[in-house]
This record gives sequence, structure tokens and C-alpha cells, in this order.
Amino acid sequence: MFQEENLNNLNNSFDELNKIREESLKISREIIQLSSKCIRSIHRDNFESALSYIESASEKLIILNQISKNVSEISYAGYVLDAEREYVEAVFIL
Repeated sequence: MFQEENLNNLNNSFDELNKIREESLKISREIIQLSSKCIRSIHRDNFESALSYIESASEKLIILNQISKNVSEISYAGYVLDAEREYVEAVFIL
């Protein structure tokens, strides 16, 4: 009985971790896409669109940080760091 309960708890923990990983991966991709669109808009002198893209990316970055803050293997994952790096590059260029 005790082992079965532990296995169920582990299974639930892994399910929750997987859910957070999938959501953070999706949001990271969106941040990278929005940051890229911001940079392209800047190169086209379309600063209004660039601001819109970076504001959306900023909102998503806040969400990403909130959902991954308690899971270090996700908050320091390469895809999260890549999204943060792209965002910073877009802000820096803007």
C-alpha cells in the first residue's frame, strides 16, 4: 500500500513537471517568434509594430518566469535561456 502511494505521488509529480515543461516550451517559442518579429520590424523602420511585439513578448516572459520559478531544471533549461536571450536582444536593439 505504501509503495503504491509513493508510486502514485511520483507519477503525479512527473505529470505536473511534464505539463510545466510543455507549457514553458510553447511560451519560449512564442517569445522567440515575437522577439524576431520585433527585430525585423525595427529593420523595416516600423517601430509601432516593434513595440507591440516586444510588449507581447514581455507579457509572455513574465508568465514563463512565473510557471517555471519553482522548477530549476526548467527555469535554467536551454530553451528558456534562449527565449530570454532573444528578448534581451530585441529590447537592446529597440
